[in-house]
Amino acid sequence: MRFPDFKHEIEALSSGYDYIIGCVEAGVGPLAGPVVAAACLLDPKSVGRYRSKRKWYYRVRDSKTTKEVERETLVKEILG
Repeated sequence: MRFPDFKHEIEALSSGYDYIIGCVEAGVGPLAGPVVAAACLLDPKSVGRYRSKRKWYYRVRDSKTTKEVERETLVKEILG
């Protein structure tokens, strides 16, 4: 599994930006069907750091490559 290198985020923080917000959309045929969009404010102190395998968010990846059972588990963790 490949993880982001945070190159662009580190550059933005280094050039004076205070916040980094990640966003994503998911849906089947977004123009013709239901769409879900989400955004997440990243902690600037954690950008580019080691990603612990013990944390639930280590498993958060592209929903198209995540099995349905895993997605259901992650929803419970996210909504906590």
